[in-house]
Amino acid sequence: MTFAVAAGGQKSRIYLPFWRIQANISGVALDSRADMARLVNLPVRLDPAWEQQQLRFWIPAFKIRPRLFLGMCHRLTVAQPKVSPRPATGPLPPAMAPVTLPVSEASQAVKLCVASMLKPRWRWFPNLDAIQAIANRYLLIYLPFEKNHHELIEPNINMCIPRKALELAYWL
Repeated sequence: MTFAVAAGGQKSRIYLPFWRIQANISGVALDSRADMARLVNLPVRLDPAWEQQQLRFWIPAFKIRPRLFLGMCHRLTVAQPKVSPRPATGPLPPAMAPVTLPVSEASQAVKLCVASMLKPRWRWFPNLDAIQAIANRYLLIYLPFEKNHHELIEPNINMCIPRKALELAYWL
């Protein structure tokens, strides 16, 4: 399987896997990053380049509590991290967490990610049945996280994951 590893800083201690999925969404206009910013009601000025930027959904490739799972999906998809993944050639980082969520299950989570992002919810939730998400491209990317006493921190977007939430699944 093809995968990529995002460049990490000097403090990187563990790499967690994420699926970067490009999907066709029907039932709602969600083709570009600008469409997503409008639907989510992001409090930012829309960059004209976002109209051309294809939206990619970031889904954790590991199993974790539902609230944290959706929070990570939402945070990474909104942030659209600018990682330039390098092909996994040569020596790999020693602390790479295993993939425990296959891409088939992650592609099903795209609709959950869309549903959790839509605002206002009262307007969109009655029409969720009309929204369909079909994954057409995906890539497994390992993102670097820095270990702290109580959490793992992704330094590029300052996303934190409690270490206790991962202890049962991984060897932290």
